[in-house]
Amino acid sequence: MSKGHPTRSWPLGGVHGVHHNGGVRNAIAAFWGRARAAHPELPAYPPAAWEFGATAAQADELLELVLTGIKTATAGSLRDHEHDNEPVPQPGDLSIIVDGAGRPRAVIGLFTIGRVVGV
Repeated sequence: MSKGHPTRSWPLGGVHGVHHNGGVRNAIAAFWGRARAAHPELPAYPPAAWEFGATAAQADELLELVLTGIKTATAGSLRDHEHDNEPVPQPGDLSIIVDGAGRPRAVIGLFTIGRVVGV
């Protein structure tokens, strides 16, 4: 699950690439409340929020592929996680995906993880 796999993820207080204020945090909290109302099995606290891609246009394009079911997998760099001192995503992890404007649009979950080793 990620942005190319999120080589970074941002907690509720921060969304990658978005200069935000309490309005974005409130939007994420409200989105999570609606998601939990529809799926009470979701945890009480929202997961990290992030967007796909490096630009707002890429974020919107890749998000649309997720929402239409075309994009169902992604990849990330173990080296980036280790370099940034961030935990490697694990099966069961959830993320809130935001669009290029920082609006929460989807909840995704990681089901499997694999490792590709270069030759």
